[in-house]
Amino acid sequence: MKTQTIQACIIILFLFLFTIPSTGASEEETIDKTFQINGTLPVDFEFLDNDGDVHFTTWNRDEVHILIHKEIKSVNGRRSKRLLEETKVEISQHNNTIRVRVRYPRIRGFVFISDSGRIKVTSEIKVPAKTNLDCRLDDGDITIEGTSGDLYLKADDGTIRVTNAQGSIEGDTDDGRIILENFSGKAYLDSDDGDILISGNFSTLDLESDDGDIKVRNLAGSSMDNDWQIKTDDGDVEIYFTKDFSADFHINTDDGRINSQLPIVFKEITSKRNLSGKIKDGGHLISIKTDDGDITLKESKF
Repeated sequence: MKTQTIQACIIILFLFLFTIPSTGASEEETIDKTFQINGTLPVDFEFLDNDGDVHFTTWNRDEVHILIHKEIKSVNGRRSKRLLEETKVEISQHNNTIRVRVRYPRIRGFVFISDSGRIKVTSEIKVPAKTNLDCRLDDGDITIEGTSGDLYLKADDGTIRVTNAQGSIEGDTDDGRIILENFSGKAYLDSDDGDILISGNFSTLDLESDDGDIKVRNLAGSSMDNDWQIKTDDGDVEIYFTKDFSADFHINTDDGRINSQLPIVFKEITSKRNLSGKIKDGGHLISIKTDDGDITLKESKF
């Protein structure tokens, strides 16, 4: 009887703790700032956050517009106000370099009883198309549209999504996916447990995932500047090529299967899981390697 009473108390305590923030006091604040920049030069933008989401879009102005919304939910109004004040947003500008950093308050309390509340920070940022981005998050998502600069993006547990952009991208996630849609240029992407799903006109590809799948759709106009590396341990690889695409291949899988719908001329077949060859006139080498996944090559219709 005593054991059941203790278990019931623990359950009630958990329910109490996890429902308080959603029904407690709420505080909000919006930071809205605009910075003038030199439109003849690219913008260098650095953004650092832990748990918030950030969305970059472009416009035809010699300005950078930053809109950051903070929302705090906690047990009571006084605590919410304190957490709002302690959630700091630091913004600085030096010429065409802009830096934004979000700092969060320390969690205070014992074991499960904490006064941290729920803190949500969402950032909407407009930049000129010629912007180089250095964006690093822990648990948030990164979304970028329309840029034409160099991108260095890191999201540990969040998703990276880049749409209608060109330039060079270095993307790194632990558990999140990396998605490029209609990207043009060089891509260096690494994801531990997430998928890499990309489409566009690529000149350079260096893709690696431990447990995720890799899917590449080369659109019309793709042309290799150098050798490509595509590797995954436990995931599948699926690549689409246009009719006029030329390249040499080396394809290897330890425990998976190789399926090709392309007119490959094989130079060397060590085994059914280790092949070398070319399509069209050949060219730079595409090296595709999986440990336990399948490799599929198809013709793109776009």
